Amino acid sequence: MWWETLNLAQKIYFCIACPATVLLVVQIILLLVGFGSGGGDVDADTDVDCPDAGSDADGDGILDNDPGITLFSVRGLVAFFAIGGWIGYTFADNNLPLAIVVSLVAGTAALVGMAFLMKWLTGLQSNGNINYNEAVGKIAEVYLTIPPKNTGSGKVTLNVSERYIEKSAIQSGDSPIPTGAKVKIISVIGDEYLVEKL
Repeated sequence: MWWETLNLAQKIYFCIACPATVLLVVQIILLLVGFGSGGGDVDADTDVDCPDAGSDADGDGILDNDPGITLFSVRGLVAFFAIGGWIGYTFADNNLPLAIVVSLVAGTAALVGMAFLMKWLTGLQSNGNINYNEAVGKIAEVYLTIPPKNTGSGKVTLNVSERYIEKSAIQSGDSPIPTGAKVKIISVIGDEYLVEKL
């Protein structure tokens, strides 16, 4: 039989490579269907009824992390054992010391390659949130006339966070800013932009 024709080193490498390859294929399939990206999502809702303490808290922020290169991850170790196992299996028939060295080098290359691949793939992610503060200092176009100060708001259009948006805008000038005029975003006040005519 085929198994009896293998030497001990080939049997060991084969027993390492097969399960690692199965795990690697399962991981790739899970990544392709969206289950292997790693970021879990939890949603919770609570309701507490207690007397008003007379205080209020508000917070705003953007959570973004850069994990850097994660060299020793499950994916990396599985790639190390799968690639290193098959390379070792292939070379173990001729020269065992060479097979050990080549399999370690190939496995390490797979480990490092997987780390860089996952780093590159996480760089492709986008959270989809619009950070309205990014518009400060940008030029916008008036969509609906912006009335003089303290008499209402108009609308402006511009690109923010790689999206073309329409947003309410106010001004501090004494004359209205007509549709089509170019304005500069000065600041964000509540849910509106404070603009000045160019």
